[in-house]
Amino acid sequence: QNGLSYAQAWEKILGANTAFRTPNDILALEYTKALLQTAADIQPLYLQRTDDGYNSTSIGNSIASASAIRRAMADGNESWQQAVPDYTHAALAAGGYDAQLLWQLLKYRLRLLTPQQLAERCEASEGIENLLSKAADCASLQTALAACSSKRYTASRIRRLLLQILLGLPKAVWQQQSPAYMRVLSFNNIGRQLLHRMKTSAQLPIINKLGKNALCNDSVAYRTQLSAEVTATDLWSLLQKDAALNRSGNDFYQSPVYVSSKI
Repeated sequence: QNGLSYAQAWEKILGANTAFRTPNDILALEYTKALLQTAADIQPLYLQRTDDGYNSTSIGNSIASASAIRRAMADGNESWQQAVPDYTHAALAAGGYDAQLLWQLLKYRLRLLTPQQLAERCEASEGIENLLSKAADCASLQTALAACSSKRYTASRIRRLLLQILLGLPKAVWQQQSPAYMRVLSFNNIGRQLLHRMKTSAQLPIINKLGKNALCNDSVAYRTQLSAEVTATDLWSLLQKDAALNRSGNDFYQSPVYVSSKI
C-alpha cells in the first residue's frame, strides 16, 4: 500500500541485511512458504546464483541466463554455445521458436479484446488490464514487457499475464490452487521404482502418456487443467521452426523420457 514492490516489501520484513531483489529470490521464498504450509519433511537448501542474474542479457563465461542465451541466438551471436551443455546445444541448433510470431499472436489477442475481456482471461488486478491493452502497439514482446513493467509490476508477472491471455481461458482456470493429476515427463531407475509404488499409493491420477480418450474423466478440474496443458503445447508447437515439432497434438505423441542412471 505504500508503493513498494512485492520484493522490496519482503526485504523489509526479512531484515535490512537481506538482499532480496531477483526473481530467483522470490521463487525461493514462495517454495519456502509452500513447505511451511505442508507436513512434508523437506528441508530447503539455498544456493547462491553465480551468473549475472535472471534478466541479464550478456554472456561472459560458461554460465548465463536463459534471457541472455535467447538474445544471443536471436542476434546471431554464437557466444550462447559456450553456456549450454552439448545436448541442449544440439536441441537449440535444430530449431528454436519464432519470437516474432509469438508477439503477433499476442497482439491479435490484445487488439481483439477489451480491457474488461482481458481481465476475465488472466490474473489481472488493480486495473493492470488497461496497461496490457495499451501494449498492443508495441513492436515486440520485449518492448511490451519494458513498457508495462515497473516496481509494482514485474516483467515476469506481465509475461505470465500475457501468456494467460494468449490461451484464452477463463480467469478461474488460473486460480485453481490444487493439481488434478501428476504427469511424468522423465524418469531414471529410482523414478521407475517410485512410479511402481505410486500405482497403489498416489493420491492423484498419474499420466505417463496421453491416450485418445485422455480428456474423458469425471473430474471437471482434471479435464480443465489437462485441456489447458494440451492447448499450451499446441501453441508452443505452432511457434517451432523445426517442421517435426510444428504439428498439432504433440502432447499425444510424446512419451516420458527414460534417463539412464548409475545411481
